[in-house]
Parts: sequence; structure tokens; C-alpha cells
Amino acid sequence: MRLHALLATLLVPALVSGCSFENYGLDYTSVALSAERADGSPAASLGGPVCVTLPVLMGSVVEERRTIDGSLAVALRATADRVELRFSGVAAGGGQSRVVTMAELEGGYRSEIELETREGQSVVVVLSAPCSPTTGTD
Repeated sequence: MRLHALLATLLVPALVSGCSFENYGLDYTSVALSAERADGSPAASLGGPVCVTLPVLMGSVVEERRTIDGSLAVALRATADRVELRFSGVAAGGGQSRVVTMAELEGGYRSEIELETREGQSVVVVLSAPCSPTTGTD
């Protein structure tokens, strides 16, 4: 019986110490995606700012697809070193994609992308970093 108690005393701390939730110095970057119509009202379908945390490990990918307003939608693809935005439902000749590198995101970033939907509605999509409680939730 004492052997079992001794093993449990030694084994439990060893197992617990192997399970740590520290980030070991890894920096997490998040971006906020929001949109509003030309009159300043929020784009109804997006439902407010959306935060996306970029993956830390090389080769990892986070993908999100969101409807912004009507037929306008965005596909966001985030890797450890960049964020790609691809828009669908944009009027001919409109900017249909954007790429932002990690170097651009570090230290703060904000870009306003003006788009026109196929229905003729003007929408401004804002990509910003980092994501904060005022711009959205992680």
C-alpha cells in the first residue's frame, strides 16, 4: 500500500506539470473585420465586428466566410504570416481581394476598403489589428 501511495505522490505532480497552458512567449495576432454602409449604418448581415486570431504555427490555416450585406460576402484566410480577403458579390471593376502581411499587422493596422455591391450599394469594409473589445470579440 505504501508503494502505491509513493508512486501516486511522485506520478501525479509529474503528470500535472506536463500540462501547462502557458503560451511560452508566442505572440498571438488578431484582426477585426467590420463593415458599414455609405450612410454610416452597420452592414446588417455581418452583425458587428468579427475578430479572427491568426494561427501561430507555420502551415496552420484559419478560414472564415461571412456575408457582409446582401450578396456581398468575404472569405478570410489567415496563416501565420498573412491575411487574405476575397470578396464576392462585388460590382465589376471593384477590388475583389486584398493581402495583408504579418509585418503590416504588427504594431497596429487599419485599412478601409470601399466596395460597391452588384445591386449598387456602397459598403466600406474595415480590417484592423489588433482586435480589441471595442472592435469585436475573440
